[in-house]
Amino acid sequence: MKKLLSFLGTTIFVASSALTVVSCVHNNQEDKNNDLTPLQTEMLDGANFISRLIIGGRHENLNYNVNEVLSMYLTPQSTAMQIPVAYKYNDQKINLGSKISNYKNLLAPWVKGFDEDGYAGMFASYVMGMYDDSFYQKMFNPGSDGKGYFEDTFSKGGNVGYNKKKDNAMGYAAGLGKNAKLSDDEDRRNLAWGIQDTGALSNYLLHNGFDGAYPTNTNGTEGPKSSANENNKGTNGSGYAWYNSILYAGNASQSRDYKDQGVQNKLNKGLIFTKANENTDFKSMVHGLKFNSTGALITATAGKLNLKGKISLMASLLENFSSTKSGALNLAEFSNFLLPMIVDPNFPPIIGPIPGFIPGTTFQTMQGITFSLITKIWETFKKHRNEFPESTWSKIDALDKAPEPVNGVSPTKELNIQYLFNKQGRDIDNPGTNAKDIVDIINLLDQESKLDKNTTPEGKKKFYQKYFEDRKTNNTPFATVYQNIISQMASGDWNSVLEQPDAGINLLNYAKQIYKAVSQKPYQDQLLAVIKKFEKKKYFRELSSSEQSDFLEMLGYKGDKYVDDSVLKGLYEGVKNESVVPGKKEFKEFFSKFGNSTSEGMKKAHEKVISNLYDNDFWNMTEVKFESTSNTQKGAKMHYTLNYTGKGDTKSTANKQFKKVNVDQNFNPYQTIVKHQKDVINETNTALTDKLDLTKKSGKVLGVEQNVIDAKDLHNYDGLGNFDTYEKVNHTYKISWENISDNPDNPYWVITSIKSFNQEGKEFFNIY
Repeated sequence: MKKLLSFLGTTIFVASSALTVVSCVHNNQEDKNNDLTPLQTEMLDGANFISRLIIGGRHENLNYNVNEVLSMYLTPQSTAMQIPVAYKYNDQKINLGSKISNYKNLLAPWVKGFDEDGYAGMFASYVMGMYDDSFYQKMFNPGSDGKGYFEDTFSKGGNVGYNKKKDNAMGYAAGLGKNAKLSDDEDRRNLAWGIQDTGALSNYLLHNGFDGAYPTNTNGTEGPKSSANENNKGTNGSGYAWYNSILYAGNASQSRDYKDQGVQNKLNKGLIFTKANENTDFKSMVHGLKFNSTGALITATAGKLNLKGKISLMASLLENFSSTKSGALNLAEFSNFLLPMIVDPNFPPIIGPIPGFIPGTTFQTMQGITFSLITKIWETFKKHRNEFPESTWSKIDALDKAPEPVNGVSPTKELNIQYLFNKQGRDIDNPGTNAKDIVDIINLLDQESKLDKNTTPEGKKKFYQKYFEDRKTNNTPFATVYQNIISQMASGDWNSVLEQPDAGINLLNYAKQIYKAVSQKPYQDQLLAVIKKFEKKKYFRELSSSEQSDFLEMLGYKGDKYVDDSVLKGLYEGVKNESVVPGKKEFKEFFSKFGNSTSEGMKKAHEKVISNLYDNDFWNMTEVKFESTSNTQKGAKMHYTLNYTGKGDTKSTANKQFKKVNVDQNFNPYQTIVKHQKDVINETNTALTDKLDLTKKSGKVLGVEQNVIDAKDLHNYDGLGNFDTYEKVNHTYKISWENISDNPDNPYWVITSIKSFNQEGKEFFNIY
């Protein structure tokens, strides 16, 4: 898919891959669980955060629909809802990145490949194991094309799956397939509330005809700029995939088949719907009920900050490097952006700048601009030779043309780490020759900076003004070449970092380590070996778990530690060890400047909603039990209890629903109302209907059907989901997870049980 993105916004996103943040300190939960292995601790951290997202969405708590919020954090690229995960709130540095990485790396590596340049988002059924194991099989044992998917929606002609080159699903008949069967385990089957029975007025609206988005819809935020295509990735987008944002906007941002139809078209006659906006404090209205400000706020924020969210994603990735397996995987993924080894070889044609358009894939663009942060040093020397000391001229003259990994807005064939050491001119016969000369040039500049005339405060200032200062006229060499990045910083931020004594030369010495490494054969051999082994892959996320382990080992991570004289050890030391590499302080400070606007945009969403999910003071974990020390062993389990004491929707009566609903295997948790798709789901379209089980219980509130709750009480059970009315709550949940995958290269952990208890310790139930 060709995403419509801002070129300069994307430039910032990748440039800010070095924005450094620090997670807030945990409470005493870590002390309670200090008998766990490091791997178990990371597994628990990832599972805990996903549990918070799901529990947080329940009616009695923050009351947003869960599916779209899972998409914001787990598949933000494909849904164009990249909620920032690293930002600042009232001088507190927020970092959700490590939690998300631990979940993806250790419990759900399939998510990385699922989050592509497509349109498929998350459903709670992908994380909550409500279906039998066969439903998940194609995700941990994908077919020959390597693309995992779920058979939960269809195209008009009956195709299933998404992210394939052709014949994809398009969101029709969600959950109605004959092969989609709920688990025969009652605890797992009872998790079927996760798709529809969360979020403001979800049961009330279902009872009155509204079952979420139409097939082929995107979400209702300003993020998506195009719609899905059956022969290019497809989508599962429909129904409750986009509940929060569709109610906010009134309809989808994009739709292939239902462009002019929205919420009002589905509601029963007599119900009038009014969409929300920021002037209504994010509240929509139906039948006089104002609702959904919580779900609207967080999803609208995610769409609005889609590009800036990519900044914080890379920021958190950088900060979460460590010597653990999950931390090493974060470093490995970053290394492939900074030093492109695995690259999509299908480059788009070179075109001039088109506002809002990026050709190529998101990964190509990310790699191109990240790599250009290194190549622009080479470019600066070549383009501004006469402005550098005469002692450097012979070295600069000998340099070949600087690589251009991006041309305007287009990734080019020079998007490859080999262009730094063996692809052109002198490097073909003597690999690393250009890189050695660049190291020498930086060393000569370093010598100039240490001359007596440049060591006084006035001398240091003149050195900065000669090479680094950004000014409106007669600009300096580095400020000229890096201008597209400077233009995206707040006014004066570039200078505020570079004007500090020795900051510029320290940053050059910091970057010099890359050139020094690629000039040496042992490092070249490591990089070339990786390029050769994975030459048929397009990006790091396409690698299986075992292939990712091979990638780590080939670049120097073995036995839970980084090996000396390896690519990964050099990168790790460069980020973590200030005594080894000068310039780290300036590096951190420089890129931290890119987070300012992201933090401002997150202020309200964090204050009203996300703080309740993030702050450990609101979550107490007890009764932790692991039944395995491995994250890949089939049948491995973990259990824990979570007590939540943050804000919640106290107007909801969900925590007083003590009657249990019977959920049988013939229930469709996607709750599709067939009449809204009758133009496609009908007796004449046997290509589709032959694959469906239209006897499934679908589009009805089970609690009403079984006389567990009266229809007139649905809006009280659901609650209105408005953050400005929330009060402190106290609810407890017993949670179990299990790895259902028989593929050790691709573990797949699902939640297998959630039991809910109110403040008095009494169990309460959903109505589905």
